[in-house]
Amino acid sequence: MDKKLIFVVDDEPDFVTLIVDVLKYDYEVLTMNTGSEVLDKLQTIMPSMVLLDIGLPDMNGLEVCEQIKKIDTEDKISVLCISGHNSIDDRLKGYSAGADDYLLKPVCFDELLAKVHTINKFQMGKEHLYRQEKLSRDMAFLAMSEAAQYGSVLQFIKLAATCTSKQEIALAAIAVCTEFSLNCCIQVRSGEVFGLRSSGGECSPMEDQLFELLNMRGRVYIHKKWYMFNDRHISILVTNMPVEDDVKLGRLNDMLATIVEAAQSAIISLARQNTLQTLLEKTKSALSTSALNYTDQKNK
Repeated sequence: MDKKLIFVVDDEPDFVTLIVDVLKYDYEVLTMNTGSEVLDKLQTIMPSMVLLDIGLPDMNGLEVCEQIKKIDTEDKISVLCISGHNSIDDRLKGYSAGADDYLLKPVCFDELLAKVHTINKFQMGKEHLYRQEKLSRDMAFLAMSEAAQYGSVLQFIKLAATCTSKQEIALAAIAVCTEFSLNCCIQVRSGEVFGLRSSGGECSPMEDQLFELLNMRGRVYIHKKWYMFNDRHISILVTNMPVEDDVKLGRLNDMLATIVEAAQSAIISLARQNTLQTLLEKTKSALSTSALNYTDQKNK
């Protein structure tokens, strides 16, 4: 396990050497002499703890502590203030500046080591809690994202059932794919054959060739990030499936298969409605002609 990094900030060389000797077996230690030096170093390196002398030559240590806490927006750095002043007011000032503990000079090094170990356990507890909270937030975000995506699929199914043309069905399918940040093109093969792209316009000659070659190669045809979802009368070609994310890939795979199936059902239903409408119109025309013929015969 990697050692935790501790900054020791003090302008007394002998004192710094003693602290390093006490800590070096359990921690990685980096020493500094001034407040400005530690603030500069924090721009590139983030320790788990800072042992901070209050009486620095260039800045008040409490001001340095306040600046550390401003830089450490995720609260990953603990600060142990070291001071020769031990009044209640001094300790309250340290607490107000954001210090996690306070150690009085002259330092008892056994007490120093005990406080460092205690703060380290405290810091590890915060890190564990942070990871748990992040995991919970990520899971909640994922759940909301999934709910929104499945809601979009359900909305598409409802919309497809009310479409009055195959073009409307194809456009609705493109819209839901675009919601999922997918680049796609769609071909419909029911009566006339036509294709549409999510970027606008008709499919390219190459895409038309791919549909012709692959629409009978199973429900899903996969080539790297290219996935083609097929049914009898419709195919959707997606060119940027998230193959690096197994969970997201599996979810999108299921949803796109559902979209194609729903679009297929809507196309068949629309064709039946059109057939029935045509038959109804023919029947009405035939009945009207028969009625006219009957009236003519009766008049004669």
